[in-house]
Amino acid sequence: MENFLDFEMNVLQTGDVIEATVVALEDTVAYLDVNFVTEAALSLNDYSLTPPTSFQGVLAVGDTVQVKVVYVKDEEVRVSRRDFERQAQLDALATLAENNTEFDITITRAIKGGVIGTVNGTDVFVPASQLSLERIEDLTSVVGKTFKAVFIEFEPAKKKMVASVRKVMAIARTAAKKAAFELITLGETVEATVTEFVSGKGVRVLVGSVEGWLPISEVAHTRTMHVEKVFTIGQVITVKVTELDTKRFQITVSAKALVESPWTVAMKTFKVGDVVEGTVARMADFGAFVTLMEGVDGLIHTSEASYDKRQTVFDLVEAGQHVQVKVIRIDEKKKQIALSIKQLEQDPWEVALEKLTRGQIVTGKVHTLQEKIAFVTVLPYVDGILFDRELTEKPVNQMSDYLSEGQEIEVMIKDINKDRKRIVLSVVQIALDAEKAAFDAYKAQAAAEQQAATPANPFAEALAGLKK
Repeated sequence: MENFLDFEMNVLQTGDVIEATVVALEDTVAYLDVNFVTEAALSLNDYSLTPPTSFQGVLAVGDTVQVKVVYVKDEEVRVSRRDFERQAQLDALATLAENNTEFDITITRAIKGGVIGTVNGTDVFVPASQLSLERIEDLTSVVGKTFKAVFIEFEPAKKKMVASVRKVMAIARTAAKKAAFELITLGETVEATVTEFVSGKGVRVLVGSVEGWLPISEVAHTRTMHVEKVFTIGQVITVKVTELDTKRFQITVSAKALVESPWTVAMKTFKVGDVVEGTVARMADFGAFVTLMEGVDGLIHTSEASYDKRQTVFDLVEAGQHVQVKVIRIDEKKKQIALSIKQLEQDPWEVALEKLTRGQIVTGKVHTLQEKIAFVTVLPYVDGILFDRELTEKPVNQMSDYLSEGQEIEVMIKDINKDRKRIVLSVVQIALDAEKAAFDAYKAQAAAEQQAATPANPFAEALAGLKK
């Protein structure tokens, strides 16, 4: 028989973890021998975080269980197994958080600012901003659904366990984008769907799941101001991949790269000397721009408007007018085409060189007077210059003292400089030549009269005959 003095009874305190033996069972309570003055009670709810409906079939008399003392007063002792499961759950969740491992979370209810979900029986908070890649207006719509998530905060002691569904979605989307991006090669032609307009800058597109950017400068060879007038949202367009952004898995594309440049077509279509038709697109201080074909304008410089120096391009054409012009110069590198209206006609200087010669006397019309110079039109669009010394031998203070604009006068072509396109006129020379001609005629007449009055000299006549 055991000596009573050898018996030692436990001194129990709240929080103690002990081994106990089942001595009796009821449906909802198990009584355990804890070596105390009385047995400890283990309720069904304290047995597990997800308790069974009855202890029958779960425990049997004589089973040993590990429990934690949760209540000690007088001769009453209560114990629990829940904390062991709870700690095991927290340890498992801590491992998920530490390794940034994905897990399933089932949303159980919506609260202010987010939702509560369960992970292995533990409540975890998911902020509204972390529920999806897009904003969810009605949080109750996700109750009952299960998502993949990762922890973004994990401090059980502070009761802060926060998860993100969005982060998992973003990682998955990035992985999918990368996979799709790696299938695209620089320079290939792809089909793209228009998703968004960025006013004045360009168009956002999707090539499969890869985001693309179509700059406004790459929409067309012609200047584009409003992309929304060219495309529609959802429209599928054919483009060429021009850049690959390996950091963001995005591409830059071009629509105009697949269309032959209007300037390339123009270089094949037009050549110097061609007479073509176009429409005046706009006027500038230095001339008029004429659209020869879509995307290609040529310039009529004001100097090429008319051979009449008193006329400008503004006197001859206006915006919207249909005109005929001559191509006089093409600069392929600068993408410039020079046009002329006046060269549709024969150059007046060519006519002048054919019709005028030095010493010729012509009738001209004074059109401009300066202090010592007068400009006289001798042929259409051809002016000669008359200096004061060539107008009169008298001193001249103002040419207007002798001439008036619009007056017709006879002038002599004193000099023609082909290279400088300059004709020098003279009035004085006409008088001098007339005087010289009159004097020469007078001398000739006097000599003839003298010869007629001299008697015949037979000897001289005979001598003259011998010389012949």
